Amino acid sequence: MEIRQFEAFVAIAETGSFTAAGERVSLTQSTVSQQIKALEEELGEALFVRGGRGVRLTDAGEHLLPKARLILDALDEIGATFKNSGRTTRGRLRVGAASMATAYLFAPLYERFIATHPAIQLLVRSTATTEETLRQVVSGEIDVGFIAVPVSNASLVVEVVTTDEVVLVVGPAHPWSGRSSVDPLELDGQPMVAFERGMSHRRTMDTLFAEIGVSPRIVSETNDPQMVKSLIEIGLGIALIPKWAVAREVATGRLHVLTLGSHRLERDVNMIYLKRHTSSVRAFTDFCRQFKSTIGSGAATVIAD
Repeated sequence: MEIRQFEAFVAIAETGSFTAAGERVSLTQSTVSQQIKALEEELGEALFVRGGRGVRLTDAGEHLLPKARLILDALDEIGATFKNSGRTTRGRLRVGAASMATAYLFAPLYERFIATHPAIQLLVRSTATTEETLRQVVSGEIDVGFIAVPVSNASLVVEVVTTDEVVLVVGPAHPWSGRSSVDPLELDGQPMVAFERGMSHRRTMDTLFAEIGVSPRIVSETNDPQMVKSLIEIGLGIALIPKWAVAREVATGRLHVLTLGSHRLERDVNMIYLKRHTSSVRAFTDFCRQFKSTIGSGAATVIAD
């Protein structure tokens, strides 16, 4: 087996196309096909199913993918160690989080990291659910993930990087917009715009309602935070949403935040990555530790060198 075969294999798996994979690894489509054919013959297994809608991994391909990525990451680390004598870390880094956290919480951090580590290629992936983020880290599809739920996995390093506060939000014309707090029992029967099941914020909401014994009336479910905010602003209902996701709208008076009596919905946001990792992961996790106080504040983009 040859390294170029694994490079072609991973590129096809990630792009879903022999042509696009060839462009990524600087080979012709025919050469990529030959590399995969040789790899399949040596392994004695078909790795892709080829169809009219592109290609997809077989069960054998799914089994090989995380191992192939580990091989390529290990080579990146060897190259970074010996070619640069530890002075400049080079390589590829894949980070992932739910789309809302990517857009509102971590974008400034990513921007700062790219500016200060130009030799590391940062690939940002948005995941649909917390479970998907965790699965991709464990499988090696992404190198570092951020999730707002507790994790217990012997293969992972889990570090708290910030605190996530979920708040109750209403529109400017809502009867509660002149108040600073509501009793949690007042939520019973209220029209509620909710995140879809599977998202960590929906789990937080459902847990709270079960604890206090109320049943709001769900009028809309979505995984789009912008949609949630728009529906609240026009008065369709109320919502529980991370405070950092509505900071701009609250500042301009488009939305209003209330507290729920003595209830304070705070959760740790964890950075997770495999214990066996590359120098690029170490560079990124060290960076996150250094600037974790800026996460959620937007300050990561203006910190002086």
